[in-house]
Amino acid sequence: MQLYTRPLSPYSAFARGVLYLKDLPFKPITPAYPFAAEVAKVNPFKRIPILVTSSGEVLYEAAVIAEYLEDHFPHKTLLPGTPRERALIRLLARIAELDVLGPANKLFVLLSKQERDLPTIARLFEKMHAGLAVVESRLGPGDYAIGNTPTLADAWLLPVRFLMEPLKKLSGKTDLLDAYPRFDAYAAKAKQNPALERIWNEMSDGLQDFMPQLV
Repeated sequence: MQLYTRPLSPYSAFARGVLYLKDLPFKPITPAYPFAAEVAKVNPFKRIPILVTSSGEVLYEAAVIAEYLEDHFPHKTLLPGTPRERALIRLLARIAELDVLGPANKLFVLLSKQERDLPTIARLFEKMHAGLAVVESRLGPGDYAIGNTPTLADAWLLPVRFLMEPLKKLSGKTDLLDAYPRFDAYAAKAKQNPALERIWNEMSDGLQDFMPQLV
């Protein structure tokens, strides 16, 4: 398999996390920035990650890639348990993607501009905090997001947690996670897993290369 990916992209990090947690071999392809024509040839929307399967099938959208890998390689499941338990894993992953990462990505853009749209920035922080509050309430007491084994939720949560650190620096909000102590402490526990630690380190390298002022 081949994966078009970039180290700092949280969506790419999620896909890599699924591959690492399931111990699946793949060849990473790091396209140039801005994305070259090679990306448009395999994904008309010109975004990553993109998975090229061993049979030549081209898949894009991080959540679709994860579902394919879970279905096709069930030997080390990231969606264990009953239908209810699997739904709760998916729900936490979805909240992390849409309600925390979504506004955080927009904040990175707006906070990097010389002239800041303060009302929009305030609304995005409000939305992100609403998402963080739900994540905080749903995190379990174990070493991982839900329970004591890594799941699909961890593949999403760790990249999102990583991005909170540069967002603190960019926004000047050093207390950004003070109201969410479990999520704040989550990375230290999750990184005990070598696959998740690898994701954190790759994103750290990507931040150093792309936005060294936020390291």
